[in-house]
Amino acid sequence: MADTIREQLIAEFTARAQTLMFAKLERARRAHDLSDGVNASIWDGEDVSEKIEYGIQSSSFPIALEMQWELSANENASTALNNLLGNVVTALLQGGNLTLGDTLRYTSATPEYPADGSGLVSLTVIFTIYYSTKVGDPYTVA
Repeated sequence: MADTIREQLIAEFTARAQTLMFAKLERARRAHDLSDGVNASIWDGEDVSEKIEYGIQSSSFPIALEMQWELSANENASTALNNLLGNVVTALLQGGNLTLGDTLRYTSATPEYPADGSGLVSLTVIFTIYYSTKVGDPYTVA
């Protein structure tokens, strides 16, 4: 069976994220080997039906790109996190909306700074994908 429109949108989002050249990019994985550079996971969230009208169901869901890496000795955590945030937003939004989606929107970002004696940082960037399907048919774009 073919993938749902939602799954196809996640795959397209993932393909855009891969242009950022992460050491590893996986779906729904928390534990990474941090020795290779920036590792990332994609987490898709709860689907919300925005409205149903004229046989069209408009929906949305958050999708998070979570990145972890070890800072180099002289690297400033705030500068590194802010630069990566800029690169992520540019890479994911520069191509415009996703092929099957109505809108891809940057929603928020949460940096996590290193604990004393550690260089481990993380950044979670959340986007929202808005899309429409035929009512009762998650495989057909409306």
